[in-house]
Amino acid sequence: MSPHQQQREDEDRLSTLTDDILLCILGRVSLCMAVRTCVLSTRWRHLPWLLPELSISVKDFLSVPCPEPIEANDMEELAMVSLTKATRSFLADQQRERTISSLHLKLYLINTFLCELGLLVGDAIESGLLKDLDLTILDETDPLDCSVEDMLQRAQEIDGFFSACPSVLHCLTRLSLDNLGFIKVDMHHILFDCCKQLKYLSLCQCDTGLGSWFKIDAPDSKLIVLELTKCRFERLEVVCLPKLEKLSWDTWVSRSVPLAFGFVPFLGQLELSCGAICDQREFKLSELLHGTTSIHTLTLDFQGEKLWMQPEMGQLCTAFKKLRKLYVRGIFVEFDILWITAFLVAAPSIEMLHVEVWEHPCDVDDEIRQQAFSDRKAPQWKMDFDGSKNWLLKELEFIGFRSLEHQFTFIRSMLERCPNLQSIILKGDEQCDSCDALGIPSKFPKKVEQEMVIWLQPETKQLCTAFNKLRKLSVQGIFVEFDILWTTAFLVAAPSIELLQIEVWEHPCDEEDLTDEDRRRTNSERRNPQWDMDFDNSKNWLLKELEFVGFRSLEQQFTFIRSVLERSPNLQKIFLKDDEECSFCAALGAPSKFPKKDDQEMIRRRITDGIFSPQIIFDKL
Repeated sequence: MSPHQQQREDEDRLSTLTDDILLCILGRVSLCMAVRTCVLSTRWRHLPWLLPELSISVKDFLSVPCPEPIEANDMEELAMVSLTKATRSFLADQQRERTISSLHLKLYLINTFLCELGLLVGDAIESGLLKDLDLTILDETDPLDCSVEDMLQRAQEIDGFFSACPSVLHCLTRLSLDNLGFIKVDMHHILFDCCKQLKYLSLCQCDTGLGSWFKIDAPDSKLIVLELTKCRFERLEVVCLPKLEKLSWDTWVSRSVPLAFGFVPFLGQLELSCGAICDQREFKLSELLHGTTSIHTLTLDFQGEKLWMQPEMGQLCTAFKKLRKLYVRGIFVEFDILWITAFLVAAPSIEMLHVEVWEHPCDVDDEIRQQAFSDRKAPQWKMDFDGSKNWLLKELEFIGFRSLEHQFTFIRSMLERCPNLQSIILKGDEQCDSCDALGIPSKFPKKVEQEMVIWLQPETKQLCTAFNKLRKLSVQGIFVEFDILWTTAFLVAAPSIELLQIEVWEHPCDEEDLTDEDRRRTNSERRNPQWDMDFDNSKNWLLKELEFVGFRSLEQQFTFIRSVLERSPNLQKIFLKDDEECSFCAALGAPSKFPKKDDQEMIRRRITDGIFSPQIIFDKL
């Protein structure tokens, strides 16, 4: 075979795959990309009409950039013309070889095209070609710019569309609507009586009028997920949604309890997000949750404003009895956070706690904000831990961490009462485009700051409960001049530790980046830890492996390693490693201080002299 023939065969090898494999590949890209790809090959040309799932979005047909200056409405109409043609082509009986399991349609509410699309989809449903429909009717008008008249008109057009195409409702499984005012139209009848197959419903600024009460009583509904955004109900009563598993509500205008539940036996995820508006009365979360029995994941977001909840603990026990994951977000940075532990007292079964602190430079406390929101008042919750059980918390994630005393106090409180805690994840603020535009730097501790200070108070026995299942311990960023013997306090508190990693910090770039004056202004003074170590009556440790990163031939390091050897009869390996690579130090051309090969045998003898000898491995990174 000639090289040219071999090349052609290799190029066409993809086309030898079966249709099912090729469809699996095409199903991972957008429909527009799939069509463009298949036009290039006669072997592939029929494949888009075999795809079991179709996603057709009007945004894929918008010209970007616009070829010539035209009005936004004209652009939307042109995009809807293209979307209608594409839908007609994919729903044509003569071209389809397989049924469509799911059709995802995103379109604008333009009556001319809506009616035609309704007839196309209706015919496909009646012929058995289409099983499930996911419909999103877009409106990109800002809710603040949308008048009541516009919302009323849009609701009537939606009602007319569903009335003209009733078969669409028979297979509608997902529906997303924006900016609809159901004042003159029966909202409950359309969304819950007619859409009998609906499993997912998303409403953005859709309601029955500002300050209205709305009841959902749909015993035959199959709805699983209900998402509300800026819906202006005074109160929403979910009387009966027997299949509902998740409900989220972002921003309400209610002056009191915005939500009430009746029969929701499978409701497991609840997300509540709102900034406390002026005149909004605090309510009891237990009152809102009354009637729920299966919530396992709860999200509470205060959007940087004051809490809209009243203090309580014991009253939450019933609603929280199955709670496993708790997300508390949008806590104003100046607020104390110890009040969050009330939820852990009420639900000691929580295994994952996510805390997010709010500090946004773009959030200006100006007259506009003061007119809309209540004064930011720090929560005053009296915490009583007497008689409370140890908590089952396994993971704590803290977003927006700062080196603030009340944050340290909160984290220490978690450590004291969570013997199963396995990881604490400290993160910076989540990205905010408005803050980025201001060019204000992050306040998350820099790497240099993270390693400078031992921020733990000396303790040993107090840690025994929290450490009773500890197997792996990593202590990183210890300043090179500090004594390290204090870290053995953790081995006394948790003799069951099997792997210990120690990392020493010595970076020449540290001296380059921060002047002495900068360091004094931003960080605590580097003080050698003074921990009184008492090994009397302490058991032998079960340590099997010691890893020491940033090893130097320094007396305090030899003292530490020999101390560990004397009390760890099961120790099998000691890894002595060089510093982890730092591009800034490398740029300075700073030489490594890790022992050279000629010195390593002498160091090995000095460590093991008169003590049993585990394997000592030198690793220059």
